[in-house]
Amino acid sequence: IVGSIILFVAWSLIPGVKQWRYRREIRERPSTQAEWAAEFPGAMDTVEQVLAIFCDAFLFNRRYRFQFRPEDKVMDVYRATTGPVADEIQLEMLTEELRKSFGVGLVSRFDPDITLRDVVAMVLED
Repeated sequence: IVGSIILFVAWSLIPGVKQWRYRREIRERPSTQAEWAAEFPGAMDTVEQVLAIFCDAFLFNRRYRFQFRPEDKVMDVYRATTGPVADEIQLEMLTEELRKSFGVGLVSRFDPDITLRDVVAMVLED
């Protein structure tokens, strides 16, 4: 029974280790601010706001907002930061804050392959 308990505890810690590693990987990336500026010239205030909302929804410190790349997929970040069972409502928080801040209805346009570039473009077109 002790072996079963140890196995259960170890098995339950694996997702947490993966989440921690992913978060560290994001924090250690070089800044992508120049990429965002080239992608959306003249719209850096909006880009910063969208990335700040994204960081808040996924519980990243806002100072890492420019560690996210335009091609990062929302669902990849979601899968990497949530456990295998628990839904921690990151997507709901993201869509609600984008709706409140910009009036963007992300839910109706959400696609599993949507990138952060796509999200910013939606905000700018609405």
